[in-house]
Amino acid sequence: KLFKVGNKPSTAEQARERFRAVPGLGVVGAEIAERCPALLAHDPTKIVLTLPGTGADGQVVADALEARGLHLEFADRDTFCPVITLADTPETVDFMVTEIIAAVEEHRGDPRPLVPITAWTLEPDTAMTPRDAFFADHERVSAADAVGRIAAETAAPYPPGVPALAPGERIHADTLAALQAEAASGTRIAYCGDPMLETVLVVRD
Repeated sequence: KLFKVGNKPSTAEQARERFRAVPGLGVVGAEIAERCPALLAHDPTKIVLTLPGTGADGQVVADALEARGLHLEFADRDTFCPVITLADTPETVDFMVTEIIAAVEEHRGDPRPLVPITAWTLEPDTAMTPRDAFFADHERVSAADAVGRIAAETAAPYPPGVPALAPGERIHADTLAALQAEAASGTRIAYCGDPMLETVLVVRD
């Protein structure tokens, strides 16, 4: 019942319909294929929700849900993703949807614009190959001293898990500032030695 059988909507599709009824809550679904055929391979069990229209903070909503025993695949300020598994039943999905809607309503605020995450807005400044940067001599320096240096590690905000900084790329102040702001807001910065980006591993001069 989690997936569509015949003409009957699946449990996941029913969940999406309930979310779509919440004012301001965005729901990403199979319709993305109409705008981008490359995204036709849509996982129906992953329900991606966008929160700016509700004014709620996704990290705060996620924390509230964690306290109620509901764990999300990922969450940041504007986006979060609950997952339906094969172990779920219509009853457990109903509970999940009810609790998510309640948490969003509890933390509703003034609508805000959707701000693209750092990984989608950067133009990489490649100074050497990733391999050469990886195998070069390294040193860890403060964020201020890292500006203008060549990165020797990866920093990927999760979601989406796409690197905003990779080995071999020259480090710019705006990139570090954006990553630090995301880390401070609660977004997980993966694959780097200092997830708060107060220090950065760089290629030794």
